Amino acid sequence: MKTDGSVPRWASRPAAQREGIEVSALMVFLVGALLLLGGGSYLASFWFQREADAYRARAAAEARYPELQQAEVHAQNKLGHYRVVDEANGVFQIPIERAMEVLAQEPGTATVLTSEVRY
Repeated sequence: MKTDGSVPRWASRPAAQREGIEVSALMVFLVGALLLLGGGSYLASFWFQREADAYRARAAAEARYPELQQAEVHAQNKLGHYRVVDEANGVFQIPIERAMEVLAQEPGTATVLTSEVRY
């Protein structure tokens, strides 16, 4: 009823009833649902980003670059084989392990470390 004593319009209709909706319960539900959906989407995006980073790291670790492979082969050939550099002057290339042994046996003979030894 209104304060002036008149009846509200909906009350004059025979089949009309006032619905009592609990707004506070509805708001709690909506806020909870929004928090749940927001948190779930944040966690999902975090997980997807972590998986994408892991995939990129695996792909980078497995990637082989032709230029890098050629440089590695060239370095292995240069550091691991015997070769005549200048036979007239007695300059030969020896493997790096052998060069380190020679330099270790003859202290003070060379100040610049190379894999070339003069005999």
